[in-house]
Amino acid sequence: MNQLIKNYLNGLERSVEKKVERRFSFDELKEVWIETGKTKTPEYEFDNVAEAILRACYIVPSKKGVVFSGVMEIGKTFNLDIFETINTHLFHIRTECYEVAEIELRYKSRGANCLEELAELPCLVINDVDTQKQLNDFGTIRGVVTDVLLLRYRNFQKKGLKTYLTTNMSMEYVNKEFGDRLESRFKEMFFGVQLKGKGKR
Repeated sequence: MNQLIKNYLNGLERSVEKKVERRFSFDELKEVWIETGKTKTPEYEFDNVAEAILRACYIVPSKKGVVFSGVMEIGKTFNLDIFETINTHLFHIRTECYEVAEIELRYKSRGANCLEELAELPCLVINDVDTQKQLNDFGTIRGVVTDVLLLRYRNFQKKGLKTYLTTNMSMEYVNKEFGDRLESRFKEMFFGVQLKGKGKR
């Protein structure tokens, strides 16, 4: 086993000592993924949803982020929490996961500053983007997730910052939902992965 992976697995909540530049094999990443999942819940099982997310995040050679679509309760959010931990502590890429409702609440309490902070994160995961609400901001109707994605588009172009989204709806629905303001930018920023699986609850 690679020494960097050993160091990571020996202290999952601590970052490895230096930034990782090398690429790991699928089998190495799978081992890291499973062990990280088990620290979050001992019953964790690596299934086809986990494999699809791992491959899209680390194996597929793409500069784009990903939109993961699939039915409810198949493990999208949990597996992206695993991705957040690995990305932050093994690869030293600061990654944060948010639900849409969290972003909307942050905006209501802190205003535009929170959107700018999210726009600057090296890696951002937004779960359930299809639940975005239109907020009344002193007479201006706005979708704050759309605003975040527009800001991140500029940083995607300039800095290569990646964004990952999950949705319980189809890719066609998401494209339509965000198409009016994001237009071709959405296709430039993301590729889509349809996750197959049955709800676990």
